[in-house]
Amino acid sequence: MSATASTATLVTGSVDSVAANLKAEEAAGQKPRRLTQYLAAISAGLGAFALGTVIGWSSPASSHVQGGPLQVTPSEFAWVGSLLTLGAAASNFPAGFLVDKIGRKQTMFWTAVPFAIGWALILWASSVNMLYVGRVITGFCGGVFCVACNLYVGEIAEKEIRGTLGTLFQLNVVIGIEFTYLVGAFASFTVLNSLCLAVPVIFAFIFFWMPETPQYLLKARKRSEAYNALRWFRGGAECDLELREMELACESEREQSTSLKQSFTGDNGKAARVALLVSIGLMACQQLSGINAVIFYTEDLFKAAGSSLEARYTVVIVGAVQIVATVAALMVVDRLGRRALMGASQAAMALSTLLLGVYLYYREGDAKSVEGIGWLPIIFVCLYLVAFSVGAGPIPWLTLGELFPSEVKGFASAFSSCFNWLLAFLVTRFFGDLVSAINGSGAFWLFTALLLLGLAFVYFFLPETRGKSLEQIQAMLARQPDSSNVSHFSQNITSKGQHNIQMDKF
Repeated sequence: MSATASTATLVTGSVDSVAANLKAEEAAGQKPRRLTQYLAAISAGLGAFALGTVIGWSSPASSHVQGGPLQVTPSEFAWVGSLLTLGAAASNFPAGFLVDKIGRKQTMFWTAVPFAIGWALILWASSVNMLYVGRVITGFCGGVFCVACNLYVGEIAEKEIRGTLGTLFQLNVVIGIEFTYLVGAFASFTVLNSLCLAVPVIFAFIFFWMPETPQYLLKARKRSEAYNALRWFRGGAECDLELREMELACESEREQSTSLKQSFTGDNGKAARVALLVSIGLMACQQLSGINAVIFYTEDLFKAAGSSLEARYTVVIVGAVQIVATVAALMVVDRLGRRALMGASQAAMALSTLLLGVYLYYREGDAKSVEGIGWLPIIFVCLYLVAFSVGAGPIPWLTLGELFPSEVKGFASAFSSCFNWLLAFLVTRFFGDLVSAINGSGAFWLFTALLLLGLAFVYFFLPETRGKSLEQIQAMLARQPDSSNVSHFSQNITSKGQHNIQMDKF
């Protein structure tokens, strides 16, 4: 065994020992209070809320922008909508650099400034070019929050509630989307833009008072500040053992400090490789699930059911379903685990898209053949949205803050997030072309096949991180076979009696 491997084994054993002491401390009734963790996570979640307003803005803005004084053409508005995803994708690598350079908190706090500027450009836009620039800037800032917010929450939360707090990101996004739907349905376009501009300002004012994460402060060699921050997050409870666990992990990373390339390809890069494989796979599961297709067809399906609701009210209903389902996920993610929720989500969405495809197939052939069952696809849509919101929506972002070792966390989180946004752009941009080529039924059946592939990925590759500290997760992933050998990895990951990822079957 090499000296480096011996050091890693020694540190891993120390981390496990400290973790055992932490459990004994909690059993003795010294469990820290969690109110401050919820407060910090909710404050950071306002950044996700701001991202939600950017995502949801296009729906209520469509009629105002295309029919208003700017006279934006449908082709131009298509770019106004999709530039968000390109701006978000462009932000991820700068965000990955900044979270490691100036910290998670400072990255989010200062992002509020360009965020407000972007909304100001949209509010006072006198040409379509100002809308383009405003959407790119707000998309860029939203992408920064995708990286920084998930890292921040993942590092401040205790392992017992990390899933719950991590799910707050997706909940705040869907609440932000619903906020724009509601305001857009009942208020003027100017009021909508003004309120969206106010969100990053309110975020900055509240988040200013939150501490930096202890892990980042230890990495920056600020031990006393890290201890004070950890005590604040633990509600004033003594936390020497927990800080020591973090220090051991940090010392191990410093001793094994290498270039970014070596962090993935070296002898000690297995945890990073496995984590990146899992994260990218989950992002693909999310964006190739057909969520944009379902939302695209929602208004059409409501009309087919005989609903007289206007489109602006239809999207409000869709947003409300997503909020309720995401709240449900928040309540059970630390009880059922990531694998169970993600697996059930993929299976239920596959069933929904399969049945929606069948409905559209018969409607495309003879609309009269489905006249009496127009209500049925609405049930399928609601089932799909619930399934997405409890699994494929929140879990990929939650694991972004859990899986990566800190020496690659900024880059790897940025890479996964960028991959997500690029997929979102491609799916949104070319979905119409896909429908033209194979019809709506064929498009939904394609998503069914992709969802089943995603289900297989979850079964074979997604580790269960419920109830494990960030340090324990790294120790767990570091013991795995090399993820570059997918066949060998998938065989070992399901075997027993070895040091494999401990996964509960869903």
